[in-house]
Amino acid sequence: GGGDGDYVAWAAKAMARWSDFEATYGTFYPHVSIGWDNTHRNPSFGADHVVANATPGAFEACLWKAKAWLDSRPQQPPLLTINSWNEWTEGSYLLPDMRWGYRYLQAVRNVFGRQ
Repeated sequence: GGGDGDYVAWAAKAMARWSDFEATYGTFYPHVSIGWDNTHRNPSFGADHVVANATPGAFEACLWKAKAWLDSRPQQPPLLTINSWNEWTEGSYLLPDMRWGYRYLQAVRNVFGRQ
């Protein structure tokens, strides 16, 4: 967990490390997060540990980059992890809500749904 600001900048920094992880550990499976805000559980963390400005569109853009990563490595299983289904108190969940409706789930379908 943890964050350090804007979702798009945070995600770009994380994705830039994928090649380093692959070089260090061998096979690497990308991870895409929906965001992060654990201040509900740990108020002492403060705003400097929050990933803000996450949107379904920004999340979908990250999923497309993860798919491109996987597609460029046909020798490995196309496995991706997503944080998270229901981490409501950490501001990281795919479940539909009143703000975004089904848009996060639709982003997953847009990228990985059957064509």
